[in-house]
Amino acid sequence: DLHDRAGRMKAKGVIRDSLDWPTARRYLHWRVRRRLLELGLSKTVSEHGIKLSQVQAVLADLVDAGSLDNDEAVCSWIDKHGDKVKSELAKLKNKALSAKVAEQLAVLPPADRHEILKRFS
Repeated sequence: DLHDRAGRMKAKGVIRDSLDWPTARRYLHWRVRRRLLELGLSKTVSEHGIKLSQVQAVLADLVDAGSLDNDEAVCSWIDKHGDKVKSELAKLKNKALSAKVAEQLAVLPPADRHEILKRFS
């Protein structure tokens, strides 16, 4: 019954690492805290069609690459640089909104599109 062992799951990429019993509680605390932070950030922009994976990509760009596997370090970084994270997510949200507006304008007849664009200039 080796299909559900930690070594096999790690080899398949299902888990990042196996847990050591003495440090399991600390590891899980930081893992859950990081996931909750990521989900919370994702929820603030999800109404604009932005997915969790996009939020995680923004965080990966902002956080030191060596720290990405360390949940405690990522949580601390987010806590310290929350304004920077929110600013980057606002940029992502603006890009998504711009894309939606452009998509909607593209389906309008040329005369209607011209009339709408004239209002904004």
